[in-house]
Amino acid sequence: MEKTLTVDLKNVEFTAAGIYRYVLTEQALTETGVIPDSRTQRFIDVYVQKSDRTDEDTYDPGIAIVRLNSAVPDAEGKTPESVKSTGFTNRYSTNDLGFSKSITGNQASVNKFFKFTVRLTESITENSGDNRVKVSVEFTPQPQESMATLYDADVMAAANDVQGYVTLSQLKEGKDFYIKGGESIQLTGIPAGLGYKVAEVAEDYTPSVKTEGDPDYAESDGKVSDTLTEDTTLAFLNTLDGVIPSTGITAAFAIPAAAMLAGIAGIVFLIAKRLRRIKQKASEGN
Repeated sequence: MEKTLTVDLKNVEFTAAGIYRYVLTEQALTETGVIPDSRTQRFIDVYVQKSDRTDEDTYDPGIAIVRLNSAVPDAEGKTPESVKSTGFTNRYSTNDLGFSKSITGNQASVNKFFKFTVRLTESITENSGDNRVKVSVEFTPQPQESMATLYDADVMAAANDVQGYVTLSQLKEGKDFYIKGGESIQLTGIPAGLGYKVAEVAEDYTPSVKTEGDPDYAESDGKVSDTLTEDTTLAFLNTLDGVIPSTGITAAFAIPAAAMLAGIAGIVFLIAKRLRRIKQKASEGN
């Protein structure tokens, strides 16, 4: 993004020919994530000469050269290209933070929603609070309650209804999301250098985390914290295993079940035989 600054000298009255210098100073930047130009000043040299419009003793500004430093032009008024400037260059550096959810284990539920909280752990300037961070999602916008999920459907839906973005203020306070296995969230445009924490409520699952992009994060029980210095993706894996009955227990029920089936088959056979006899007697009576 580029903005143009205009310096208007039309109403300036010059009383003699020469080089007039103006110092342009950029105000201190307070925007979170903005890295200012390494030089806060530019020097504008305006070359003024006697006017040829009238016979009066008047002077008009001619060319203007913007310089990086305060060195005085040489005797010929020449300025090396190396010290010429076109303005200030500020950088706004951002990184992306994403996290995904996977589940495994013989007791894991594909319908279970887990609660995640994303929080910025460093201060942001007041005028940056409304700055937006894009949210790209592959999750259920309106989660439904299930036997496996502990959270109210309305609470989950309100948290996931982000309309495509969240603000830095929301992330500073801590933004909740609810996702289940196979779903993910990508936060794009977080100012680089800010600390962050992604915490999951794993409940009775055993949590683990893997990362792409930043190997130096700190992790404990499904909670990850670090400084965002590059694009980072966190892969949360939850495991829930339980005891499955052995084949010996199943076999104990096999014999009674077989006997029951045999008994049912015998009853059906007797009923069918009885019906045939009744039908035969009715025919002989006719």
